[in-house]
Amino acid sequence: MKRLLAGVLVVVLVSVGVYAFWEPISRRVANILLPIEERPVPLITLKKEHHRLIIPAEGELAGLETVAVSTPRVRSGGLKISWMVEEGLIVQAGQVVVRFDDSDAQLSLEENQNEFDTFIFQIQQNEDSSEGAMLSLEMDQAAADNELMYARGQIRKDEDIFSRWEIQESLMSAALAEFKKGNLEKKVELQSGLSDSDLKILGIEKSKVEAEIELANERLSSLSVISPIEGVLIYERFRREPLEVGAEVWPGQPLAKVAKMNQFRGIIQVSEKNITGLKSGSSAEVQLTAFPEITLPGQVKQIARVAEQVDREDPRKYFECDLLLDVPVDLMTDLKPGMKFRAEIIVGDWEEAFLLPKSAVFRRDSTWFVFVKSGEEYVEREVKMLAGDHGFYLLEGLEEGKQVCLQHPFEDQKLVLPDFNAPPAAVRQQRFVMIG
Repeated sequence: MKRLLAGVLVVVLVSVGVYAFWEPISRRVANILLPIEERPVPLITLKKEHHRLIIPAEGELAGLETVAVSTPRVRSGGLKISWMVEEGLIVQAGQVVVRFDDSDAQLSLEENQNEFDTFIFQIQQNEDSSEGAMLSLEMDQAAADNELMYARGQIRKDEDIFSRWEIQESLMSAALAEFKKGNLEKKVELQSGLSDSDLKILGIEKSKVEAEIELANERLSSLSVISPIEGVLIYERFRREPLEVGAEVWPGQPLAKVAKMNQFRGIIQVSEKNITGLKSGSSAEVQLTAFPEITLPGQVKQIARVAEQVDREDPRKYFECDLLLDVPVDLMTDLKPGMKFRAEIIVGDWEEAFLLPKSAVFRRDSTWFVFVKSGEEYVEREVKMLAGDHGFYLLEGLEEGKQVCLQHPFEDQKLVLPDFNAPPAAVRQQRFVMIG
């Protein structure tokens, strides 16, 4: 009895297995019995079309696009605010938004100008005094020359006529005249050196005062800060305190931001496998979750240098990218930081190219090729690879109207096409979009 039941069970299981796998088994048997060259090969007719390669991404608004306004980089230390435009107002490009107190700079300029004039007077006085002293010494030197010549002419040499005393007295007079001449030459040299030293010292002091005058003039010329663009003025906070008149700021310190009237910043996360082709300046189209009927144009402004893990439970890494969105003025008041959006970033655009599924394109070493039907034969044709996404390749190098095999015509392979009906949420990779 047990053997009978076991036999019946085996028969039932075999019947179910044959029924379940009958179609694959019959197909495999047919493939074995039917020669490869006689099997029908699926074909596609080539047609040039306009395609774009896009990267889908999600992100959120980060705030208004702003341009920084900083304290002028002067070399004279801190500056004190004396006047400022009210925060939140719309300012024009080139409009003065902050003025600094000029009293210290004016006082410094006047003091240094007076000191400069004093040094100029002292230098002139020193030059005149030196010139007078040199003239007096030159006159004394000329008199000493004459005295030396006279003394030398009065030297007594004949011992028969002059006494020894007269001879010695004439020699001493000549030696004294020569000493006086040498002494005057040294005084002239010393006076010249002293005059040059005094003038150099005065010149150094004058240069210092000139530098101070230049600093004061630079400070006076930098006491007004203008807006670089048209937009809304927003002042910086320091220790959560707003700027106010009388506050002291330092060169290079951020003062305010001017928010552009029609531009918003957005932040998106792009996975590292989709980063290829993405660059600063790439165009984008953004659809806000809160306003699905509105599509905003945008542009990639900045791409993070390093990929980071966004979620601990997600092992994938992402590059953070900044988008700059052009927003109509009437929509600006409705936008808030943190609003979610979907973005499509355009990383490639080809007006005339052929799009084929990956099952139709083959590679041998560095060469890409397809099979083109020519009469009753299938011929290899080399193609140029332009780009690829998760299911297709974009190619050129073929003629429009030709029929290309969707699978290898000389090998037994299963035709696998992309899932055209996959929901958009399931697609997180680069993909082609046909432009009508």
